[in-house]
Formats: sequence, C-alpha cells, structure tokens
Amino acid sequence: MFLWFCISSIVGIALIFRSPFLDYRLLAVGSALPLLETLTGFQWIFHSLFFGVFVLMLVMLLGKGKRNIQK
Repeated sequence: MFLWFCISSIVGIALIFRSPFLDYRLLAVGSALPLLETLTGFQWIFHSLFFGVFVLMLVMLLGKGKRNIQK
C-alpha cells in the first residue's frame, strides 16, 4: 500500500508539471501521510481545513525573509 501512494503520486506529478527542480522525496513522504494518519487514528486532523492552513502559515512564518524556503 505504501508503494501505491508513493509511485502513483510521483508519476502523476512528473507527468503534469515536468519540473526538474521538484524534490520527489518530499512528494513521496507527503503522499504517505494518509497511511500514517490511519495508523494513529487521527483522520479528522489531517483532513481538516485548519491543518492545511496551519501548515502553510508555519512554513511562511519559519521562512520569513528566506524566499527559497517559502517556494
């Protein structure tokens, strides 16, 4: 199941965006998050609007003044 999420997301993103600068390791980890939340039993946290907004806000605040991190 782990490989299904990782491989399908990497192939799909590679075919759509065709960017040589994309870090596929982060994409593979991000695609495996649904498995992690299923094992822990916190499905409602990662699927909420609050979590997505919180993560984006955290990246922008931690990368303040560092344009490459914010990208």
